[in-house]
Amino acid sequence: MLTEQNKKDLVEIQRLLDEGLKHYLTYESHCKSSEGHVEVSFSFGNSWERFEGHLEPTMMVSVYSYALGPHRNHEFDSIEEALAAVREWHEEEMNFDPEAEGDDAIAMKALANIFEAKPVQGGRVQ
Repeated sequence: MLTEQNKKDLVEIQRLLDEGLKHYLTYESHCKSSEGHVEVSFSFGNSWERFEGHLEPTMMVSVYSYALGPHRNHEFDSIEEALAAVREWHEEEMNFDPEAEGDDAIAMKALANIFEAKPVQGGRVQ
């Protein structure tokens, strides 16, 4: 059910998450045991949906990113949508210079993660 491009995009999502986390851990070190988890699932619906003619499976992509994303769990309707969001998170993280920003900015960034106070962008909140 996955195309070769889907597989390449999933590898890119993982690479971006891993690289972003490595950068994040240079200035913040709280435990992130589930960080970077990526999951693709397919739903074939229920009988009632199939009776109504919904025969094509739907895809859901889940990305757990406490360090980079706007909240902990993120759900997307396609791999492309997930990749676009992860690219944004990665860019924001890689542009964060902890030495230039200072301890207050680092503390605020950590606080935002702890309380999930970042503005919601990309994906659905679970």
